[in-house]
Amino acid sequence: MLLSNYGALPIVLAGLILAGILACTMSTSDSQLLAAASSVSHNLLNDCFGLNLSKKASMIMARATVLIIAVIAVFLARNPDSSVFRIVSFAWAGFGATFGPVMLFALFWRRSNRNGRLPD
Repeated sequence: MLLSNYGALPIVLAGLILAGILACTMSTSDSQLLAAASSVSHNLLNDCFGLNLSKKASMIMARATVLIIAVIAVFLARNPDSSVFRIVSFAWAGFGATFGPVMLFALFWRRSNRNGRLPD
């Protein structure tokens, strides 16, 4: 109602901005789903567990991974008490705490080498 008092142009602009935000969100989420699916089907099952899956079995595992992650995401989104922002902020805090010092040392310390950033 507030936007309609100013004419059609603000309504159209608001719709375009919201459509852009939703498009960015959907693009990011489908990229994350595909990355997780390929990571599970290729890296985890083949490299870690040593399972030699055929292309068809690998595709089935990737699809199952996408389905499982999507169900978990819907479950988290349906809970009105959960805060996705809080969960994501913890993930980024862990990411920053893990790779931040390594990147800073690599950029600003001449004696930084490969062995200094590998875990024991």
